[in-house]
Amino acid sequence: MKTREELGITLFAIALVLLQFAGYAFVPLLAGALLLLFSQHTFATCVKSVPLFAGFTAASLIVGLFMMMARPTETAPLARWIQFYFLTVMLMGVKDKSRLLTAVKYTVYAIFAADLMANILQVAGVKLPWVYLTIRPGELIPRFQGIKGNSLYSGSISFLALCFLINEMGLRKRLRYSIAFLMVVNLLLAGSLRYFISLALVLVLITFHLYRHRSYLLSGICATIGMVVVLTRWTMMSSESNYFRYKLWGHTIDRLNDSPLVGNGFLFQQVTDHTRFSVRTLATADVTESTILLFGLCFGLPLMFLFIASLFRTFSHYSSYKHYAPELGLFLGLALDLFWGGSIDNVLSLSVLLICMYLINQKHQTLSHP
Repeated sequence: MKTREELGITLFAIALVLLQFAGYAFVPLLAGALLLLFSQHTFATCVKSVPLFAGFTAASLIVGLFMMMARPTETAPLARWIQFYFLTVMLMGVKDKSRLLTAVKYTVYAIFAADLMANILQVAGVKLPWVYLTIRPGELIPRFQGIKGNSLYSGSISFLALCFLINEMGLRKRLRYSIAFLMVVNLLLAGSLRYFISLALVLVLITFHLYRHRSYLLSGICATIGMVVVLTRWTMMSSESNYFRYKLWGHTIDRLNDSPLVGNGFLFQQVTDHTRFSVRTLATADVTESTILLFGLCFGLPLMFLFIASLFRTFSHYSSYKHYAPELGLFLGLALDLFWGGSIDNVLSLSVLLICMYLINQKHQTLSHP
C-alpha cells in the first residue's frame, strides 16, 4: 500500500510538470496517479469536512448539465469544467494530502527555477521564440513572461514558490533570504500587482499570527477585497489592465442580472492569439477577470454566494492551527485571487488550492471530533 501511495504521489508531481509544458496529452497520467491515491473512505470523510464546497460542487454540476441540455455548449469550455470537477472529486479521496502538497512544492520549485532563468534571459536581451514583450499604457517596463510566455503564470509560480519557501526553516537564513530575493525579483519582472497584494496579506498573517484570531483575519480579508476594488476603480484611467478589469467586472455584473438564479451554464473565457483586446471583444469571449463572477455567470448568484461561503468557512478554520503551515498562506493567496482574477484552467494552481482547502478543513474536523 505504501509503495502504491508513493508511486501515485510521484506520478502526480510528474504529471503536473508535463501538463504545464506539454499540454493535455498527459491527462491520462494525472488521472492514473489520482486513481492510485483515491480512497472511498477518505473521500467520504473529506466531503463531511467541506459541506458547503461539496454542496456547491454537486449543485453547480447539476445546473451546468441542465443548462447544457437546454442550450448548445461549446466543447472548449467543457474541457476546463471536466478538469475542475475531476480534480475536485479525486483530490478529496487522497489520504495523505500533506505528502501530496510536499511533492507539489518541489514541482513548484523546479518550474520557478526555469521561469526565473527565462526572465533573466529576457532582461539580458535574449529573444525567446514564445515571448512578445510590449509595454502597456501606464506601465514603465514590459511584463516579462517567463517560461510559459505568460506574465500572470510567471507571477503565480513566483507567489507559490514564496509561500512554500517561507516555511523552509531547515535552510540557512542567508540562503533562504537569497532565494526569497530572487523570487521577489521574478514577481517584480512579471509585473502583476495582485500577487504582491496576496503576498503582503500572507506576511501579515504570519507576522501578527492572524490565523489564531478569526475576527481579525476575516475583517482583513474583507478589507483587502474592498481595497482592491477601490484601487482598480481609482487607477483605471492610468492603467490599461485595470481599465479592462473594471469594465469587464461591470459587464459581467450586467450579464448576471439577465439570469441571476441559475446562470448560463458552462462558460469559460475563449481568448486566442487573434482576439482583439477591447472590452467588447473580451466580454464576448466570456472574459470576466474574476473567477467568483464567472461562477455567478455560469451557475447563478445563490451558488456563487455558496462558493464564497465555503471560502470563508475555510478561513474561519485557520484558528485550529497553533503554528503557521504553508497551506494557510497558499489558500489565502489563491482564494483571494479568485475575486479579482484567478482561474480554474491551470491544473497546478487549482490543485494547490483544493489540496490546501481540504487539508485545513480536515484538520479542523479532526480537532473538533477526535
